[in-house]
Amino acid sequence: MKKKFYPMLILLLSSLCASAQLDSTIIFRPGPGLNDSTDQGGINGGKDVFVHETYTTTNYGNSSAIEVTPISNCNQTHMQSFMQFDLTTLPDTVDSVFVGFKHLDQINYCLSNCTADFYFAAITQEWYEQDVTYGNRPAFDTAFYGPITISFPDTAATREYNITNMYNLWKSGTIPNYGFALYSTTIGCNNACIMFYTYSSDDTAEANRPYLKVRFTADTTDPSSITSSFAEQTQVKLYPNPANNELNVSFNYPAGNEAEYIITDMLGQAVIKERIVTANPGKQNTKIDIQRLPQGMYCYKLQTARGTVTHKFLKQ
Repeated sequence: MKKKFYPMLILLLSSLCASAQLDSTIIFRPGPGLNDSTDQGGINGGKDVFVHETYTTTNYGNSSAIEVTPISNCNQTHMQSFMQFDLTTLPDTVDSVFVGFKHLDQINYCLSNCTADFYFAAITQEWYEQDVTYGNRPAFDTAFYGPITISFPDTAATREYNITNMYNLWKSGTIPNYGFALYSTTIGCNNACIMFYTYSSDDTAEANRPYLKVRFTADTTDPSSITSSFAEQTQVKLYPNPANNELNVSFNYPAGNEAEYIITDMLGQAVIKERIVTANPGKQNTKIDIQRLPQGMYCYKLQTARGTVTHKFLKQ
């Protein structure tokens, strides 16, 4: 009886397992990199820099901050910033994409230009993080996002800005991805003025660094889906399946990524969740105690900042 029942149960519930995992989110947060003009905005090599009007030949490519000010008509304090994310490993088809920044406090004093508008615009030429100065900053197009109005006092907060349309243009190749400029069109006297003032990818605290939040829809159990390359890299295997009291899991732990696994029931409710901590990336084997789970179908989801892989298994 069981031999007939379990295959039928797998057939009936497999689509439910897949549909429970359709919505996924990637947080793509580049780190400091080498700061030698080779960083291209990948996960281990952030690419961002600000420039200052007073210091026309100074490069700030390894600064821990991104700074943008209004255009000053009384002194040389104008600043702009430039940023690029390497989108190569990110999905082609997305629901939404937000760029996130952790802004710094501006609460002590402001004497003029205490409200300003800021914009994002696509950069139109190649540039290198350690070469950019105010005197040779890259050209950019008209704004694709803004205005972002910031007024004094401005309390530190993480804010996200929807850049889905530009992301799609970059991914499709309609516009070359040279990143985007952050600038202001507000004109006035900059005297302790308000700024677009955030942490950069070179900050020592990972949680402070800029990121992309990519939301997409895909069947992660389908090898032809957009997460298939990640699935091939991790090579997750569950055995035995069906399982009784213990589920064995083998996978390739991705270098430079924190990971966790979540087991959900067919209603999508998490029944087991655990962060995976290991100092050594590569092949891993784990055992999960499932003896307290009721009989039925479950979904095992391994997720990291680079992607998610989902598999189904049956608890006897």
